[in-house]
Amino acid sequence: MSELFFNKIGVVLFYLCITIYLYGDLAIYAAAVPKSLRDVTCTFKPHSTGNISYRECNVTLDDAMPCWENSHINRMGVYRLYVAGFTFLLGPFVFFNVQKTKWLQIFTTIMRWLAFILMIILAVIKIAKGQGRGHPDAANFNGIPNLFGVCIYSFMCHHSLPSLVTPIKDKSKLLKLFAADYTLILGFYCLLSFTGIFAFNSIQDLYTLNFDPSSSCGDSDDSATNVPTFQYFLSLFPVFTLSTNFPIIAITLRNNLKTLTSYVMKKRKCSNMTDRLFFFHWLHSYHQL
Repeated sequence: MSELFFNKIGVVLFYLCITIYLYGDLAIYAAAVPKSLRDVTCTFKPHSTGNISYRECNVTLDDAMPCWENSHINRMGVYRLYVAGFTFLLGPFVFFNVQKTKWLQIFTTIMRWLAFILMIILAVIKIAKGQGRGHPDAANFNGIPNLFGVCIYSFMCHHSLPSLVTPIKDKSKLLKLFAADYTLILGFYCLLSFTGIFAFNSIQDLYTLNFDPSSSCGDSDDSATNVPTFQYFLSLFPVFTLSTNFPIIAITLRNNLKTLTSYVMKKRKCSNMTDRLFFFHWLHSYHQL
């Protein structure tokens, strides 16, 4: 399809942009899931020293601290173990194809809606009770790099558009449909962002970890909810959703790399050799037997 709009150099650059983008997605997933698991399972809490408490809201736990009481394994070590486990469990799925993902997509969609609505409601309740601790600046230009990264990551919703548009027979109302869809997405982004920055004193790298039961500063007013089910569901939300999406995005990356190498090399013999050496074509063939 890209050959209809670009010349040879443009096609190569197009596939390079897609592969870099997908690789960035996978890197985020591979870091977010172990981080969520580490922060939920590590229960060690440093004790206060005099008037100074390590559990203050503006102080983060150091990676060199132990994960559990009287344990020799620090938080960074546990994080690396989770990264290795995540890689060994989901990595092999890269060499297969994923089909009939209907129920997987339904499960992921339900989990996302539940988590988003729950985070917004809990933050609104916290603010309504007068327990909001956030006092954000009107403008902070130091946050522009983060904004740029979030905007790029929001591009993720665009690569699903072709699969959504193709089955629609009457495409005359697509503009209105997607305008309403993206307006709804913008509304959720605004609600999630503004309720979060006014409800919490500081926002963690993963917003869901602000609902972690160990993220409070020692008083019940700091916690968004005291219901353990909600706390652990939101803290582990990235584990559920990102783990299900990881194989699909990894396979998409593999297919784009195969298409790029085949396009560059042109010769079928080289493409077959590259396919067998780098993309484990033999494993996929064995799976189909």
